[in-house]
Amino acid sequence: MLRQLLQTRRVLSSHAQWLSRVSRPFQSENQVLPQCQTLLRGHIPKQARTMSVFVQGGEMISQGDAVKGSESSGKSPFEQRIRINNHTITSDEPVSIGGQDAGPSPYDLLLSALGSCTSMTLKMYADRKKIPLTGVCVELTHQKVYAKDCEGCFDEESKAQKQGSGGKLDKIGRAITLHGDQLSDEQKQRLLQIANLCPVHKTLEASSIVLTALKQPEMRVEEKGEKGRNEGTSSDKVKVLPVESVVTSKAQVLVPGKKMTVRRIFPSLKKRSVGPFVFFDHMGPVDVGGEGGEDETIDVGPHPHIQISTLTYLFSGAIMHRDSTGACCPILPGEVNLMVAGRGVVHSERGKESLHMWDTDPVTKAKELHGMQCWLALPPSDRDCTPAFLHVSASEIEDITDSVRMSGGVRARAVMDPSKPFRVPLPQSNSDEEKQSTEKSTSELILGYRPLLYDLELLDNTAGVQVPVPHGFETAVYVAEGEIVVDGSADQPETALGLGESAVFPPCALSNAVVSLRVASQCSKARVVLLGGLPLENPRFMLWNFVGTSKEEIDRAAQQWLHRDLSRFPSVVGEPLQDSIPLPSNYKPLSRSH
Repeated sequence: MLRQLLQTRRVLSSHAQWLSRVSRPFQSENQVLPQCQTLLRGHIPKQARTMSVFVQGGEMISQGDAVKGSESSGKSPFEQRIRINNHTITSDEPVSIGGQDAGPSPYDLLLSALGSCTSMTLKMYADRKKIPLTGVCVELTHQKVYAKDCEGCFDEESKAQKQGSGGKLDKIGRAITLHGDQLSDEQKQRLLQIANLCPVHKTLEASSIVLTALKQPEMRVEEKGEKGRNEGTSSDKVKVLPVESVVTSKAQVLVPGKKMTVRRIFPSLKKRSVGPFVFFDHMGPVDVGGEGGEDETIDVGPHPHIQISTLTYLFSGAIMHRDSTGACCPILPGEVNLMVAGRGVVHSERGKESLHMWDTDPVTKAKELHGMQCWLALPPSDRDCTPAFLHVSASEIEDITDSVRMSGGVRARAVMDPSKPFRVPLPQSNSDEEKQSTEKSTSELILGYRPLLYDLELLDNTAGVQVPVPHGFETAVYVAEGEIVVDGSADQPETALGLGESAVFPPCALSNAVVSLRVASQCSKARVVLLGGLPLENPRFMLWNFVGTSKEEIDRAAQQWLHRDLSRFPSVVGEPLQDSIPLPSNYKPLSRSH
């Protein structure tokens, strides 16, 4: 901790000295920036921290940043009130490690120093060189990593020195978005070089790793109210993504003799995956409210997964989830259950025991089960991570209606927002290092490939939306209810889609690209799911419930499930072992030696 506090002192002191030096051409002879002194105190958390710093057409700071003191308010065991001239900043730790989350943590402040210094440096350089830079967004992440796990962070000689020193390193990721329609590629690359001259960056690099990358600007379409889906939108600002192909699903009965149906869109012959989404099932709707209806609901016994995250999202109904991490959690409409399989997990999905939680339709008196389940591939670096479970309540999911609505009645929710890292707390490690520690340790997994999943409800026959698509993303829309029309580009006609159909778009290579769609004129309403993310670097193989980067890995997992290897696939608490789902009868091992 002492080393981190001293490091923070050097960061802020260096920043003040640099401000004094670079701002002299803009000061009068009697105006001098004072030196910066730090008295920051606080607990330094172990887990990864993520935050963003945004500067839009800001001006350079011309006043000193002398920290005069720090005092505790007594509201939290870690809360600190920091006075900086006429400014007061409250610092604290999150509730998860004993604070009250009354303000940014010391690591948040450290990242904000790097983010603001980067933005200021770029703004000053752009002003001097007459570069048409209108804004800068700096997104920062911080992790503790071992040198051997940080590929490409430094040359081999430096890497050997870092590995020889033992312990963990500070790895800071910095994604810079440069705003300005007139910026050339050459100017962007030059600004990226200048970002590395930021004094805080140079100070941190002395004992940390700072990885910097340019990020394409992401456009948010402004609400057009009742003007109509294209009115007031110029073609040079918004570019509609063309449809590449249409995938059609057929409703398959889940259990012979029952009503529950499932439509599988991915994987398909036309498209194996979209971004990280390697599997997409649309279940229902089915009414389970009548006589014998309880037997129609979903009832899936314990079964295994590896190297993916499963996401369940319901439009109506309820399901009870249990898994081998110890999680036991029902999911209700508008909520998310996300399970990280990692090296191996087992879970069950029961509908009968949650029937009492279901809402009854006030008009039809039906109890309906309707929703979707997706599988998201994990990056190779996370494929063997510790299994984990996360429940997200409906109130925690962001409403993005104002950002995408073009006309009519619309309700839109960002189930997974690519602009906000989807973080999953991981259980405490069982490594020897953690066993020797007396402090409780937690960490987080940030889902890779920046998954995007939007629930778009089009509530009348005039409803339409335009949804921005980030650069480089693969995307697709799926019709879960009703009928829609996907707008075409200048050289492509519009595409009509019905229930169970999906439009797949090519990887986005355009700036200011959108997916534009509306309710079909003959339809009163519709419900659409938009999904996507960054493409996978390598295809995934699939056998039954197993997804992996190689057939050998999948076969090894299948053999371990066949022989009930509890070291990899633990039992699910509350579930009889005999209810476990066996491997398909047609399974054939790659080899007999395991």
